[in-house]
Amino acid sequence: MDKGGNENRLVIESGNTLDMSFLKRRALTGAEELYQALTFVLRCKSVASLDGIKRITCQQKEDQKNPQDRSALRITLKLFPFKLRRGFISEALENVLQILQIEYVESLVLTLPMDRDYEATFENIKLFWEEMQLLNKSGKTITLGISDLTHELLQELYDWAEVKPRTLQINLANCCVVPPEIREFAEENHIQILTHTDEQ
Repeated sequence: MDKGGNENRLVIESGNTLDMSFLKRRALTGAEELYQALTFVLRCKSVASLDGIKRITCQQKEDQKNPQDRSALRITLKLFPFKLRRGFISEALENVLQILQIEYVESLVLTLPMDRDYEATFENIKLFWEEMQLLNKSGKTITLGISDLTHELLQELYDWAEVKPRTLQINLANCCVVPPEIREFAEENHIQILTHTDEQ
């Protein structure tokens, strides 16, 4: 059980999955791609432990070559917390910044937990958003976004937040057309609407 310490934390670093040739053989769903990448990484022998956090690293040789020009990249980090826990977002972002050896990401997007015990209420969303606002103010992300909110929750979040959401991702599996009230609210408040096909 996680009691807030590091005893059950595991960081898996796959390297650039776009360079994994076996993932390019056919079109994969997000779940299939994740499964294949995790299977590959878990065969690696490189396991380290620091401060009680286990880290499995399996970078490919290509990752060490051809460093990208940071100014040519726009990096979006989408987080999938499995439960409501303070500190999760900061830890995840810090791990990504360390692995990619960068100082910030352009966009940080939150997907609400899919735990059956989690209820998407404004109070629960606030707990995550407060942490995201601090990361924005510290310069570790330029904009903030969120996935799959109802119009009511989006408006409540927007009205309360000091750092406003600038992107809203909507799952095409749930709706083929963006609800008009969300589209109008987004246009009025300069929120970019994006679609995604992440599995629920």
